[in-house]
Amino acid sequence: MLEYRPNNTFRLAVWLGFFPSLLLGTTIATGQNVGVVSYLEPVSVAQQTEPNSPSDQIVPQEPIQLNLSDGATTTPPPASPALNSQVPAPNQAGLAPRSNTPPTNPNASRPRPRMSTLGRDGQFRTLGAVPTYASPLTSFAGLSTGSRDGSRSSYFRSAGHRKLSRTPEMFGDLRRPGSAITFNNIPTSFPSEEFESIRPEDFPTAASFGGMRVSENNVAMPQDRLWVTYNHQHNAFARPGGDLHLDRFTFGVEKTFFDGSSSIEVRLPVAASIEPNGQLTSSTIYGGGSFGNLSMILKHVLWGTDSCAIAAGLAVEAPSGSQSFALDATLGQVFVTHDPNAVYLTPFLGMQREINDVWFANGFLQVEVPTGGDRLITQVGAGQADTFYLNQPTWLQIDLGVGAWLFAPSDQDPTGLALINELHISSALSQPDRFDALPGGGTPNIFVNSGETIDTLVNYTTGLHAALQNQWSLRTGISVPLLTQRIFDTEIMVQVNRSF
Repeated sequence: MLEYRPNNTFRLAVWLGFFPSLLLGTTIATGQNVGVVSYLEPVSVAQQTEPNSPSDQIVPQEPIQLNLSDGATTTPPPASPALNSQVPAPNQAGLAPRSNTPPTNPNASRPRPRMSTLGRDGQFRTLGAVPTYASPLTSFAGLSTGSRDGSRSSYFRSAGHRKLSRTPEMFGDLRRPGSAITFNNIPTSFPSEEFESIRPEDFPTAASFGGMRVSENNVAMPQDRLWVTYNHQHNAFARPGGDLHLDRFTFGVEKTFFDGSSSIEVRLPVAASIEPNGQLTSSTIYGGGSFGNLSMILKHVLWGTDSCAIAAGLAVEAPSGSQSFALDATLGQVFVTHDPNAVYLTPFLGMQREINDVWFANGFLQVEVPTGGDRLITQVGAGQADTFYLNQPTWLQIDLGVGAWLFAPSDQDPTGLALINELHISSALSQPDRFDALPGGGTPNIFVNSGETIDTLVNYTTGLHAALQNQWSLRTGISVPLLTQRIFDTEIMVQVNRSF
């Protein structure tokens, strides 16, 4: 087991952030994939001294190297314009006639630089201006003046946008910690038999085997796609005597609008099975439906270039999942029903960066806020059923990922293979509710979150992304926790995407 050490986490964060920056600086310093800009400086007639002197010839300045991508058209190197047709005939003294017109600003006649880059075939390629996009929403914050509809359309139809859209999605890690439901005040935190880590008991509910993680199989740039994921979480729900494994499918669809600057996405998690780990000795029995809460994600690009995009949005998780229940088999008359009732609002920011032709990075920052509590109905013995509202904590979640193309796709061959590494951090900004059904004592009784609860999760995810023909992609990865607090011991995921 990887023990939590602050210095290890610090070194991991420094390595993930410093290595791509070092690689990018090395790429620029060695002059890879750079262009040439030539300035054609016109010579004033008044500055000429002799008709055939070297000053009559236009000598371009030294080329300036810029980090530019190849254009689409091929042209020969720019030629110097002839001056013989522009220079008046010299007078008897061999000097050009003076002009009575007042001098003008020399910069006014200076032509704009013509940008070109030397392609792999040795031919110069003329570069058009790379389109950029700034959302009208940024003008309200005073960050920019925003882009008009014409420039918005030109950006989202440009070759630079198409290339940026090839950046693989993040894998993510998805599951919300549940609540500990125990009877007769059995301790709700205990050592894991396999990894010797302290974990609270977890009640499998529609909110806990689903949950909203915007980064799961996602990037900042809006897309048109259908997708499905499979997750197997080993020892997902902890309980005395043995843990429960979770097998879950998530179905999603995303559709863009406003020329591709925005999208709406819908997700539905479904628990295929919740299987015990070996022979259970606990008397607690869990049951209920398999459908998780339905989620909807609204996403909008705030700013975009041919190598970077920043997006913002809002995710809404509706309480549409199945009911769950817990029953103590020994006592027989202790029963708990969990009914989804809380709406979760999750504002987020996303970043997508193509560092160069090999390296890329993704990131998400989100805050998950429950707007109420789930309904918990308890009944002890022959007593009257009581209803409680169980409020979950607010979560701050950070997702960082960096990857590299082992075989990069192109316009001619869309297939490729990439290696992705991610770090997922979750921190509770508040505490869940704690209570018991019979305050002041009584047997039997029902206790909710009476022991240790989870407040910090750090998971590491690595996997392979395979870009296939006909806009398909197949991805497989594994996620492991880095702290003793955890909601699973190991997670295996398979993701399939189909763009349209």
